[in-house]
Amino acid sequence: MLHMYVVIRQEIIKFLSKKICRFPITYDGWKNNSLVGFFPVTLHWVDQEKGKPISMLLDFLHVAPGDGVGLRCGEALFKRLRSFDISSRLMCTIADGASDAIVASKELSRLLHEFHGCNILPSSHILRCMVHTFQLATKAALDVMCPTTMKLRKTLKLIRKCKTHRALFKRYSRTMFDKGEREPPCMDAVTRWNSTLVMYQQAIQLKDVINWTITECSVPTNVNEYLLTREEWTHVEGMIEWLAMPAKISKFFSGSKYTTLSSAGSIQPFPRSLQQLCGNGYYSFSKYVKCGNT
Repeated sequence: MLHMYVVIRQEIIKFLSKKICRFPITYDGWKNNSLVGFFPVTLHWVDQEKGKPISMLLDFLHVAPGDGVGLRCGEALFKRLRSFDISSRLMCTIADGASDAIVASKELSRLLHEFHGCNILPSSHILRCMVHTFQLATKAALDVMCPTTMKLRKTLKLIRKCKTHRALFKRYSRTMFDKGEREPPCMDAVTRWNSTLVMYQQAIQLKDVINWTITECSVPTNVNEYLLTREEWTHVEGMIEWLAMPAKISKFFSGSKYTTLSSAGSIQPFPRSLQQLCGNGYYSFSKYVKCGNT
């Protein structure tokens, strides 16, 4: 396996040396359950003959997580880009807004300047991922405007974690749907608003089954703590409608078959519409807004 990597790596170096362009790179850091850090690095360019954007996974860097990880990531990036002989051909770096990612970019810029003796990658070329920034903004708005989500999560968790409750849910779903039983709606990842949208959509489709199950199952406390009212279900439906535009924008900026930044002019009305959307959502759902949030 190591021999194959060495051979392929040499072919990649030859391939990249023939490209007359500068490369944007994207990167992100992750760690598994064993706290082993890994750091995927992706290279981007536009095929001059076909006019199509190309992305290539350059390598995975193994970087120990913990204090100082940003500096270690920057150093590992510098060494790997040098090994592929493209350290002097960078256009910009794109990463999320995490402090470690910003530190990594700055350290990379410093090392490139020190090695090449010129400002190969100035700090102004550090770009923050549009999708990630948009994700954080939408998530913050959703957290303020939808405390009903906490109740829905509590309800679904009660159904999903108990085999008896899950079996009861499936039995009721067989009664309601001709195509057979359904699984309870998925739980969302609290850091990803689009997964919350999926949870909303599945819950609305199965709201009658959810209500029947909560009514009949053995609830350890007051059933009203888990049973969503008609008004609360209406609120969930409203949030699905409210998230339609953020979902559209997020999908556009996540495109991989077109250059999203150069197409930004085609969605120029979005920022103003999104601002209006946030205002409308805030006033429409004001009774559900968390106290003390603005």
